[in-house]
Amino acid sequence: MRTLPLLAIAALVAVPLQGQSLAVRGGMNWGTWGGDDAPTDVGYRMGFAFGAAAVVPLADNVALDIGAGYTQKGMQVDEILGTLRTKIDYIDLPIFLRVEMPAEEGPVFYLVGGPTVSFKVSCGLEFEPATGAVVTEDCVDADVKSWDVGATGGLGLDMEVGEGTMVGLMGTYTYGFVSVDDSAGALSLTNTGFGIRLSVGFPIK
Repeated sequence: MRTLPLLAIAALVAVPLQGQSLAVRGGMNWGTWGGDDAPTDVGYRMGFAFGAAAVVPLADNVALDIGAGYTQKGMQVDEILGTLRTKIDYIDLPIFLRVEMPAEEGPVFYLVGGPTVSFKVSCGLEFEPATGAVVTEDCVDADVKSWDVGATGGLGLDMEVGEGTMVGLMGTYTYGFVSVDDSAGALSLTNTGFGIRLSVGFPIK
């Protein structure tokens, strides 16, 4: 199963690059859990997110935004005795439809939306007591699903800074459809969250 994200990234690199642009993105992700069995006091785990995407034009102001990246997800619960975090990291493979809002000058705003397929890279539990040392341990792999599927939507902007180089900012929200719990008595616990990423893009000639 771990070979699938590597194959997908290789396929992205192998796509013909003429007429495309490439964007390198990095920023923060705030992950939490939804679903029927999510704790009522569940909070957000803040983590890093970084990766790259190819933007493939389909028509005027419409393109595919095909990416691959590393995202830290999970959740945290704050209690009187301390903070409990579930830290699950994934390789994300989003495929977005990108619709730009035409502008004669200045920043170009755009909307993105589409599926995100994810593959688990690591999973850990962390308890940070109000006083004392942080306690960590690995998850039981068999109890945490190795993949995930969600829907992502967002808004971004790009601004040209010279010689075709673009700098930008993108905000996204992802809603997961698959429970992360893969144990015998599986609970309904789905990854949700939002992210903010800065980007640098350039055309591929």
